[in-house]
Amino acid sequence: MSTKEKILAAKHLGLAEATQAAIAAANGGWHAIKEADEGFNNATVAIVTSMVGLYGTPVVGKFNYYDNEVRKDIVEGKKSPFFAVPERVCTACADYILPAPTAETQADFDKLAGLIRYWNASSEAKDALLNGELAWYAKREKNSGYILNEIQERISALDGKLLIWK
Repeated sequence: MSTKEKILAAKHLGLAEATQAAIAAANGGWHAIKEADEGFNNATVAIVTSMVGLYGTPVVGKFNYYDNEVRKDIVEGKKSPFFAVPERVCTACADYILPAPTAETQADFDKLAGLIRYWNASSEAKDALLNGELAWYAKREKNSGYILNEIQERISALDGKLLIWK
């Protein structure tokens, strides 16, 4: 991908985020945006397509996995919580988008995956995770009730974007 194409993708990303902020402001805040707001959801799709233009093959994921088999496989580490951007981006297909992992960022991706497994785990599985791969998190002072903040901070640190759908 050329530098010019990356600059254009970055510009489109900024415009999509600005569009979302403008729609939120015009409606009285982020929580006041009406459900199924086409303009807002189109801006979210533009964020996804801009990230594809910027990073080539980013990955997406969800915070909550409702299919019990998928959730079980993710919690047990048999399946990654990250997946390829769908060919057709639709409303609520993902909750966040990240540049693909690299050798430099793989450790941070692994920590994020562990946090998402923890978020989706049963109480027993959470204890096992905190005593194992998430021991680093168990030692943190802010681990009580702030798991979503930690997940969001990790997404941001990896140059990812939260995908807000209405």
